Amino acid sequence: MNLDLRDRWLYALTLVLMRKHGFQKMQDPFPQEQHHITDFFDQPLPEHWLVRNEGRDYQLLRIQAVDASGPSALSRDLRKLADHIPLFRKRLRARSLCVVNLYIFPHGESFSLPEHTEDIRNVDDKRSRLTIQFIHVSEDGWPYAEPKMEGLNLQEINIDTDKLLTQVVRLAQFHTAFELKEMVKGEEKRQEEAFNKVFHYGKPYLTISFLVINVFIFMFLEWVGSSTDPQTLITYGAKWNPLIIEGEYWRLVTPMFLHIGIWHLMFNSLALYFLGGAVERIFGSFRFLWIYMFAGISGTLASFAFTPNLAAGASGAIFGCFGALLYFGLKRRNLFFRTIGMDIIFILIFNLAIGFIIPMIDNYGHIGGLIGGFLAAAMVNLPGERQWKERIATAFSSGLVVLLLLKIGFNQPLDSPFYHLIQAEMHLNEESVEDALFHIERALEMGLDRPEVYVQLGAIYNYQGQYEKAEETLLMAKEKGADQAELYFHLSYAQLKQNKYDEGRINLQEAIARDPDMMEAYYNLALVYKEQQEYAYAAEVIERAYQRGIRDEKLEELYEQILREQEGSSYVSSMGV
Repeated sequence: MNLDLRDRWLYALTLVLMRKHGFQKMQDPFPQEQHHITDFFDQPLPEHWLVRNEGRDYQLLRIQAVDASGPSALSRDLRKLADHIPLFRKRLRARSLCVVNLYIFPHGESFSLPEHTEDIRNVDDKRSRLTIQFIHVSEDGWPYAEPKMEGLNLQEINIDTDKLLTQVVRLAQFHTAFELKEMVKGEEKRQEEAFNKVFHYGKPYLTISFLVINVFIFMFLEWVGSSTDPQTLITYGAKWNPLIIEGEYWRLVTPMFLHIGIWHLMFNSLALYFLGGAVERIFGSFRFLWIYMFAGISGTLASFAFTPNLAAGASGAIFGCFGALLYFGLKRRNLFFRTIGMDIIFILIFNLAIGFIIPMIDNYGHIGGLIGGFLAAAMVNLPGERQWKERIATAFSSGLVVLLLLKIGFNQPLDSPFYHLIQAEMHLNEESVEDALFHIERALEMGLDRPEVYVQLGAIYNYQGQYEKAEETLLMAKEKGADQAELYFHLSYAQLKQNKYDEGRINLQEAIARDPDMMEAYYNLALVYKEQQEYAYAAEVIERAYQRGIRDEKLEELYEQILREQEGSSYVSSMGV
């Protein structure tokens, strides 16, 4: 048997399929110890697995060298292959999978294979297909007769077999098996370099820079006030429609650097690290800067046009990274689905669904950022591309969309229920109770039947000394789904003022559980224990606040009083009074 001839054909066929037909070499998907056709010395024979795809439709080609393996060995091999096809499709995340198994024999093997494999040599269902071909190679009469490869037919995967054989013959005639093997390795290296050129074009310097900027700005907001305080957010650049209409257009940019609470910052930072890093590696830093900024502004514009809510966060820019990756998928469809495609689509759909399910998430900002990121990517193209017609058309249409969003936003009525809700909260912070009550009542009149409205209304009743009404309103807010620390704090205040100490104490504990940094809740809870002469518990509450790093003059004065009274109580007890 001419085994060198068989190996030359195997490597030549592999090389042509990789060079000319878009196949990529992949690792053997079978466990190493489970599957191999071996030679007389029990050593694995040459075997190549090749894959290519058209979107989510995959073709998997296995080229296996065979020498003296008997029918039973091949039958076992084929059954294992057929059994593993569903696993292959799942691993590739393929919508459909066509597997072509080629056994390459040296000329001279003559045992009858089809009878032993008839039940599995053609597997075909709606999503998977397996075909098996037995290929014999020969060079009878060479150099006077042309070498032959009998039994090969790849028409079912849209390859012109005659043209393929011509190319394979040319390589197999003039190169040794070793040379062809090295050429296959060289083609693998070239494909790997091409892959790295796509996915490692840039380094995520700007992604890290944006992460650092966002963290520093968040720390600054917490230092000057609170990142969850509407007044602080508005002062330092959140999207607030009335002020944009008055001419503060810089608010179309600044919201993408502000975050509302630590969890908002953490989730967005995690998303930015992975998505922004992926976009910057694919597009490069300059293009990423343009995509990120344009998407962030687009998200703010969409929010300005379609919702009066106060808004802040990098979510629009991050969704713009999704948009840029979808543009990459449009331009490199097969590579996209072979690598990151299904993960990106799943995460995008999941995040959009969350936005529709959870209230108060700015979906307009998300969708605006998504579209903006796609358009921004189209305006700069992928590295190495210069599609000027596409760039100009996209820039022109993007400009029209921006003007349309601005026009819609400037025509939005300012007298909206959310406007009154924010105004009420700001007036409450300034202890302007009558103004806060006016805005809350306006919000309710306009149909804003939301839990947070009743929380604010209950707080106003507390300010006015209407404690029974405050408790009733706050319990209504709880029934409607309110569960924030402020609800329990205001509810406890109303109950304590009515001498309902047990209920008030429980709700203060609930407030602390939801916001472990709420100084006022620790103060009031310690005060309740002090008034009930439970000094040990009162001191423990303040010590817990200290452990959280909470320091306040009022809290320290109360702590000193508790210790003095506790000491006096202990002295009286020791005197037997």
